[in-house]
Amino acid sequence: MKRKLQAILLILFGFTVATVLNSQSLTTSTEIDALKKQVSALVRTVDDLQKQVATLQSAIQVTSASVTIKSSSIEITSAADLKLKGTIISLNGGTKPVARAGDQVATPAGAGRIAQGSPTVLSN
Repeated sequence: MKRKLQAILLILFGFTVATVLNSQSLTTSTEIDALKKQVSALVRTVDDLQKQVATLQSAIQVTSASVTIKSSSIEITSAADLKLKGTIISLNGGTKPVARAGDQVATPAGAGRIAQGSPTVLSN
């Protein structure tokens, strides 16, 4: 894929360089060298972008059924609400329901209700 993109890039820029040379009669080696440097810089930029895409592809897998993000650390920051929706949301591999304010509890003294839940972790 990298070689194909480079070939396309070189064809496009070769065409552009040829067009500029024909239309503006650039003949000095300084002008031609400047164009070559621009093409080289663009090729390096394409290489860098391909590396970034490869990194993203190794960390993020997207299918019609799911999105998987693999990383040693993930941070999600929101200046406002952060909303997660799903049939089941499991925190840290948890398998037990999260208690909420108003939920019933059973204690040795009898049944009761949770008086206060977390102000920052909300559920229905």
